[in-house]
Amino acid sequence: MDYPAAADELAMLRLLRGEPREVGAGKTAPDEPNAPDTRSGAAAAAEDILAARTEVRAVHVSETLDRYIVDLVRATRPGNRSDADLARWVEVGASPRGVLALDRCARAQAWLAGRDFALPEDVQAIVHDALRHRLVLAYEANADGVRANQVIDRLLTVVKPL
Repeated sequence: MDYPAAADELAMLRLLRGEPREVGAGKTAPDEPNAPDTRSGAAAAAEDILAARTEVRAVHVSETLDRYIVDLVRATRPGNRSDADLARWVEVGASPRGVLALDRCARAQAWLAGRDFALPEDVQAIVHDALRHRLVLAYEANADGVRANQVIDRLLTVVKPL
């Protein structure tokens, strides 16, 4: 099975963003901000997590940033590597799930920074953690002592935000 085309990965990313954004079966936070919280600790934590997930899903990602995310992942794959080092170092690149991971993690990073929109800096801040385990390094990389983080550093110098 081959990797999907870039347009198909962009479409997949947008389709998956349409997932339901419900917090849960009619659960809401207390009406008054200073009202005592009568929920149990586990229930409160679960509701807080669901609320945070809803807020993270609402973080805006521009079409330009979508293309940057797809370009980063595609640059790890055979046939899409315009850089000789990446071609030598990576045997198997990231799958379409890498695109999804970068999208979700970048939105979470933006949300943690207090923004309702993601920036290329959010993608760059999490790309190592999101892709490191998704790359299979080639023998040449291992022989030269090149690690996944170095490959991703190179990826960031080769693929620039639009």
